Amino acid sequence: STAPTNQRPFKPVVVPVVQQLDQYGMSANIDWQINDTYSLKSISAWRKYDSSWAQDVDNSPAASQQLLQSLRHWAWSQELRLNGSFGDSFDFTAGAYYFKQDGTLEARVDLNYAGIDFIHGPDPTPSDSKALFLHGVFKMTDDLSLSMGARYTEDEKSYTYHRHNP
Repeated sequence: STAPTNQRPFKPVVVPVVQQLDQYGMSANIDWQINDTYSLKSISAWRKYDSSWAQDVDNSPAASQQLLQSLRHWAWSQELRLNGSFGDSFDFTAGAYYFKQDGTLEARVDLNYAGIDFIHGPDPTPSDSKALFLHGVFKMTDDLSLSMGARYTEDEKSYTYHRHNP
């Protein structure tokens, strides 16, 4: 381990032994049979986790590569589907989907062998996704069907990097 200097006042770095994960989630499915022809389905979910862990990358007695990391994340999704049929000749599914998530990664990164020591993050990672979809099946005969489908998806994602000395 390197002694503290004016350039590196937070030396030596000591990374505690840590491995922690707290996570939970909930989901719900609702099926509603509107009538003999149509049904509506809702699928909802929420997930969240917080995690911290330490790494001594080379596992040697020398503190040459140490990391202490923390990850926080949550995600929510919702899907709605309408299923139906027109007589015995056409079945369809139409729907919409939405997904949103966010999280941050933070780390103390000490690469003592290279003289590099910095704080990584917090790096936010927000994203969302929206989609519309349609699927149809034309029953031409008892032995022949034609399936067609379309989906439109719009995604937005970003990652912001933060690096600074402790």
